[in-house]
Amino acid sequence: MTTCDFCQAPYVFNERVKADIPTCGCLRTRNDARVKAEREEAWTLEAVRRVELLRLGTLNAYDKLSPAAVGWERPSVPILEGKNLLVMGPVGTKKTTLLKQVSYHAAMTGLKVRGGLVVEMLSRLKDMDQVKAYTAWLEGGHVLVLDDLDKLMGTQYEVERLFLLVDRYWAFGRSVIASMNMNIDELEHKMAKARGGDQTREAEAIISRLTGNATIISLTGSDIRQRPA
Repeated sequence: MTTCDFCQAPYVFNERVKADIPTCGCLRTRNDARVKAEREEAWTLEAVRRVELLRLGTLNAYDKLSPAAVGWERPSVPILEGKNLLVMGPVGTKKTTLLKQVSYHAAMTGLKVRGGLVVEMLSRLKDMDQVKAYTAWLEGGHVLVLDDLDKLMGTQYEVERLFLLVDRYWAFGRSVIASMNMNIDELEHKMAKARGGDQTREAEAIISRLTGNATIISLTGSDIRQRPA
């Protein structure tokens, strides 16, 4: 009698198909597992692609700084609740890494992540050839990523564009996650004194929308870029 190579269950001869047919289901189970693994791999690659569109650098799977470190074990939950995440700290304390990891975990659950490095974002919004499509892309996410938020050049145009973006996410109950070297008060002061006019009201509105319903984290430590190899 023929038996299964994997579990040794006996085969049964099927008169209709004239063949020994395994009754254990091993082959079906193995095929289902293969299909599932292929789908998971494809979705992982898609999540990585979505994060790479933020243009914040390579997503390193081996990096140990995970969203759990700041209480966001499952980022999709606070994001779907419209909560914000503000990460502050000195240069080189892995703030951008944390934003990428949060974005990746969110993308793995099917959420759309948008944004990137603030200076580059605002520069691209000045390009008349791409401003319409890029604006639509920025506004179409479940979560907006604002990396190095305090690196604004401090112009009236930047503050106004930033307000429009943050306000849209706030109005629709969507999340913003941001990193900065400054503290909240310093950032508000910089935006309020923007070149080209007093932006106090806009600065206050931006900070209010960012800090409302937000998890605020301060990272500490030395600059990882200056540590000896």
